[in-house]
Amino acid sequence: MNKELIITFSLYGIGGAQRRAFSLANQFAENGYLVYIVAVLGDDKTINNENYYYTHPNVNIIIIPEYYQKHRFDALTIKSDKHIEEHLKYLKKVQHIVQPFKKALEKINYRIKAVKTTNDLRSFFMSHQDALIINFGFNIFDKVFFSAKGLGFKIIYSETNASNKYSSDRYCEQTKKTIKKADALIFQTTEEKAEHGITKSKKAFVIHNPIKSDLPQSYNKSRNKTIVNFCRLSRQKNLLLLIKAFEKLLVDYPDYKLKIYADTADSKNTEYKEELISYIATNKLENSVFILPPSPDIHSIILDCAMFVSSSDYEGISNSMIEAMAIGLPCVCTDCGGGGAREMINDGENGLLVPVGDADALKNAMVRMITEKDLAEKCSKNAAKIRETHSIEKISEKWLEVINNI
Repeated sequence: MNKELIITFSLYGIGGAQRRAFSLANQFAENGYLVYIVAVLGDDKTINNENYYYTHPNVNIIIIPEYYQKHRFDALTIKSDKHIEEHLKYLKKVQHIVQPFKKALEKINYRIKAVKTTNDLRSFFMSHQDALIINFGFNIFDKVFFSAKGLGFKIIYSETNASNKYSSDRYCEQTKKTIKKADALIFQTTEEKAEHGITKSKKAFVIHNPIKSDLPQSYNKSRNKTIVNFCRLSRQKNLLLLIKAFEKLLVDYPDYKLKIYADTADSKNTEYKEELISYIATNKLENSVFILPPSPDIHSIILDCAMFVSSSDYEGISNSMIEAMAIGLPCVCTDCGGGGAREMINDGENGLLVPVGDADALKNAMVRMITEKDLAEKCSKNAAKIRETHSIEKISEKWLEVINNI
């Protein structure tokens, strides 16, 4: 049995994939594995210290651009770079030959694009050829797969978001075909699995996200008049919808506050953050709506808030959502693409679901949580049961069964 694992994700930063990866890595380490958490594209500057996540002594964080610069003159790195250079020369010869054939040319162009990105990651892989790779994320799978190609690795692909996030990518369909070459595929929801067209595959599994083991105990006392969301700041989260729905709620409940703990180092999402701040200022909401920086102590900060509200357009299983449920926050979530909310929330029992993009429905659901005390208490109590059903111990057992049977 292989006892060394490499977990890859895009950036060392704040997000659901990262929280999921660290929780699992620590549990794998408890089970005797040596684990490398590998940030393939670098680090997200929204994390200002390297200890944002707790790590077991047998979990090592590797930032690939930094690793490559440090080891670029090592013998293995030089060998890796030479291999990639020769492989690209071969692919470009093939590219010239297949120019008249559109489908063949598309495949070669896709391969060239992927291989061009591989030299830094492949140099790390060459130093750890006894490991098994677990890749978190659609957007980096090509880089991971082609970096590992020919080195004898087993690879597990793990979906981290709703697949339609990448539908505009020119090579999306090619990436989906490559993903099917993984030795096992793990999806957060049944909808994600269906979107990849592999519902009957014996190497494809649905494993929900785990609940962190160090969350505060669920809260069942009086709550303050604050509505919260904590997430990676991106358009996918549709935070503008949340702000607009809350603005409607303020008409009848002016003493409530909305606090959104989110930030981003992505230039595209920085623009979105500026749009949100502009909307807040233009509509004179500065005393009621706050966009705050993320915090490693977020669960303690929000423990006694009125409710958690997610307004996403699409998600896999939102870690923020399930963590809010676990600490007993009444939850209101959009029934978004990817199916994560509807897979975890039974409407009216452990939370409320509302249609995507509907500010009035979102506002009405929040009002219900404020005015229907019995509903809020029931949802809070039932939501907290997720601590048992989705404990890190139970979820990691499912992962280890897959790992040990590849």
